[in-house]
Amino acid sequence: MKRNIFVLAVLTSSLLFMKPVLANDSAIADVLLPKIPAHGQITKVVTTDDYALVRWVADPIGGMATLKWTGQDWEVLSIDTRGWPPIEIFAKERGMTIEEAEELLDAYDPTWRQW
Repeated sequence: MKRNIFVLAVLTSSLLFMKPVLANDSAIADVLLPKIPAHGQITKVVTTDDYALVRWVADPIGGMATLKWTGQDWEVLSIDTRGWPPIEIFAKERGMTIEEAEELLDAYDPTWRQW
C-alpha cells in the first residue's frame, strides 16, 4: 500500500513539471506575441526537450525567437531579425550547449547546415 502511494505521489509531482504538450503552441504564442510588433504572426513553431524555435512575421519584417521551458512556463531567450549566426554564437547567445542548439535547428530545418 505504501509503495502504491509513493508511486502515485511521484507520478503526480512529475506531471506538475511537464510541458503541456498539446498546449505548447498556444502557450508559446501567449508569451511571444506581446514581444513582437502588434500585427505580428507566428508562422512556425518547433520544440525540443526544453527549447522552442519560432518564426514570426510582421510585414515588412520578420524574425526568429528562441524560448526555454522553465519547468512551469516558457521564457523568451531571444528575438532576432538578423540572419543566422554560426552555431557556436547561436548557442552561446541563448545559453545553450552546441548539442542543444543543433537539435533545435535540426527540428526546425534539417538542412540548416547548408545555410
